[in-house]
Amino acid sequence: ASLLEMAQKRINEMGIQDIARVVEHDVTKSSMLGVLPAAGSVDCITMSYSFTMIPDQKAAMTNATKLLKKGGHVCIADFFQKGNYDDCLSPLWRKIRSAEALFHKCWFAMDHVHLLSDKQLESFDGLETVWDRRFRG
Repeated sequence: ASLLEMAQKRINEMGIQDIARVVEHDVTKSSMLGVLPAAGSVDCITMSYSFTMIPDQKAAMTNATKLLKKGGHVCIADFFQKGNYDDCLSPLWRKIRSAEALFHKCWFAMDHVHLLSDKQLESFDGLETVWDRRFRG
């Protein structure tokens, strides 16, 4: 079964068809707004290990934020590279960290996962980035 079919099955089993529905659509297209809830009507949008696989992340975030109510939240759990902040390291260790970061970026890219940087997450207009450090690896 596809993930969409599994999600629909869970919605049916939980009896929450009146508040949840499964939609397959390209989140980077503005036509998405015609198949989802009305603009300005959503409290929270979650993206779990999917945002880094969207090539046009700016368009996806623009469309997502159009759906939000004032004070709503976009919650992203995904792969990212937090800035190195390696000023305290020796020049050699800075180079090693830089090479390590490049390796991870290339490694994930082979699976079409485009690691986010903290600067990218903090660059979306009108959104405040809040980091949850409890689950840092």
